[in-house]
Amino acid sequence: MLASRLLGDGLGDVARKLGSDEPLTIDDGVRLFKEADLGRLGVLANSVKERLHDDRVYFRNDLNLNHTNVCAISCALCVFGVSKNAPNAYTMDLDFIETKGRAAVEQGVNEFHIVGGLNPECDLAYFEEMFRRLGALRPRPFLQALTAVEIDYLARIENLEVEDVLRRLRDAGLGSLPGGGAEIFDPEVRKKVCRPKISGERWLEVHRVAHRMGFKTNATMLYGHVEDYGARVRHMAAIRELQEETGGFQAFIPLSFNPEDTQLAKRHEDARDGSTGVDDLRTVAVSRLFLRNVKHIKLVWQTVSKRVAQVSLGYGVDDIGGSSFEERIVHAAGANSHEFVRSPWLPKLIRDAGREPIEQNSAYEPVAG
Repeated sequence: MLASRLLGDGLGDVARKLGSDEPLTIDDGVRLFKEADLGRLGVLANSVKERLHDDRVYFRNDLNLNHTNVCAISCALCVFGVSKNAPNAYTMDLDFIETKGRAAVEQGVNEFHIVGGLNPECDLAYFEEMFRRLGALRPRPFLQALTAVEIDYLARIENLEVEDVLRRLRDAGLGSLPGGGAEIFDPEVRKKVCRPKISGERWLEVHRVAHRMGFKTNATMLYGHVEDYGARVRHMAAIRELQEETGGFQAFIPLSFNPEDTQLAKRHEDARDGSTGVDDLRTVAVSRLFLRNVKHIKLVWQTVSKRVAQVSLGYGVDDIGGSSFEERIVHAAGANSHEFVRSPWLPKLIRDAGREPIEQNSAYEPVAG
């Protein structure tokens, strides 16, 4: 048995569970973080990945569209959101977004990933019109938009149920929900890193509603700040439990925390300086082994070095993210122009790791050629 040979006697009970596809306990997950040899852990995670996906690694040509940085809350881990009176505050109007979207589609972008701050000026009607305009572009792009935090905010400012908000957005063209805003579900950790944000229980409830309506969604986990291994594994366990109930999660996405310019270190002495490459690899490997009922483990390459991203393909990762287009907005003569430059290195990075690059959208559907 591969797991028994690699983990040895000290983790024999964990190896037995892995060999029989028995779900790991939270204590099992913590022990893998603390005790398992990294290289051997990677071999085990890769064996699960290859059983599900062979040598395929997924990527997409998408564009992150951050429509506003104005946010009604301020989290210690965030440097993006600002008050409406901040000198760098912005909110994109719909004509600008449509023009930007058209330019991107003309250059090969086939998906938009739309997230932003909690701005009361961006109400439900704003998003409905945005999605209709972007959905009218040809070829029609896939729209993955609005975290559970944003959906909850829209429900509150519109005095609607989450289901009503999601129904209207689906009618306007919403394809799936990203996994942002999950951070770490542990309440004590959450108080330190994102106190004003919705609770972990509320995040899960929004996704539960979305799954029951037929939406597929992702789940993230932000690590490398003030959490311990127990908080990480309990976070994964909550995702696994909801997945058992609904089957609606497509991908689990560990996100390495970038502490630069955040308030977290100033507010909490126990805050770390983010993760290391070793921690990144250990985290994706444990995620792959712990979350047997979530099909995809995704590592967003922008959050780690290219080398770590490439090595992660041997540690259980089957999705390396997107943003294969670099956006450059040039303001000249009072007009807005948009230039998108394809970065061909992403498929090459996958091939150089001995894997097969597969372009799909965030629903894991083939992209029309």
